[in-house]
Amino acid sequence: MVKEALLIVDMSNDFVADNGTLTVGKSAQEIVPYIKDLATTFLAEGDVVVVSMDAHQPNDPHFDLWPPHNVVGTEG
Repeated sequence: MVKEALLIVDMSNDFVADNGTLTVGKSAQEIVPYIKDLATTFLAEGDVVVVSMDAHQPNDPHFDLWPPHNVVGTEG
């Protein structure tokens, strides 16, 4: 039996929600139901779902280039 994997990358509030600091907005929000359904299907079929998330500490030097986003322990 061949297993498949679904990789979900950076589906965070800061990238998707209307008030996210680096939001893509409605175009990202429109695909959320599809991604959720696809993940449910993968899991129901015994396949693998992997979620990879950008995560930063509050003082991350990355914020010299970008606004603070995906800070560990926040809603983002």
